[in-house]
Amino acid sequence: MRKKIGELLVQAGVVTDEQVKQALASGRRGQGRKLGEVLVSMGLCNGRDIARALAAQHELPFVQLPEYIPHAVSSLVSMDFQSEHRVLLFALELDGRSEKLHVAVEDPGNLMLVDELRFQLRKPLKVFVVTPDDLDRAFARARGEPLDIVEAEPMDMDEDDSPDILPSPPVAARPPSRPPAPPTLDWDLPPPPPADSRPDGADVLEDLLGVKPRAAPPPPPPAS
Repeated sequence: MRKKIGELLVQAGVVTDEQVKQALASGRRGQGRKLGEVLVSMGLCNGRDIARALAAQHELPFVQLPEYIPHAVSSLVSMDFQSEHRVLLFALELDGRSEKLHVAVEDPGNLMLVDELRFQLRKPLKVFVVTPDDLDRAFARARGEPLDIVEAEPMDMDEDDSPDILPSPPVAARPPSRPPAPPTLDWDLPPPPPADSRPDGADVLEDLLGVKPRAAPPPPPPAS
């Protein structure tokens, strides 16, 4: 006998018995919603927890779909059919001389759907349980749709809602700058000494060396 989904979640430590009872009561008030949907809406668990519990309940493996799915596999059944029935063919396994198709399902309890796929494809199937969000992303990639992109809507602004911008005051024109005047000297230089009072070269040499220079030899007599 299969265990109930609530028991499996309690055994896994995801929720408590009291939380399961609250979710069951809320599910009855919510027009017979499934227990997993109610638990997720209450924020007590996530879609991955529910998918793992469903896989354990039906003794099936849980899978996270790859980003790349071969078109030769996913196109074996129309994408509209797969999207409508929440199933997806995502891999082909070679089992000896035969081929086995891997199919991801959101509701493993829908055995009639799996039998219908097996009859149409004429191939053995290996069923996996997947989260609804993972399945939606795989369908979006197969259709070439962008993932998790939110387009910003243009903001409508009336003339009355536009901010008032005050004009800036005019800036007075500045007069053209003039080059600075050359600096003036505040000190007086002594006047140069008269030319007659300056010492000649001999006197300067005598003052520096402390000796008198020798007189130049007389010029040689002219040749006769």
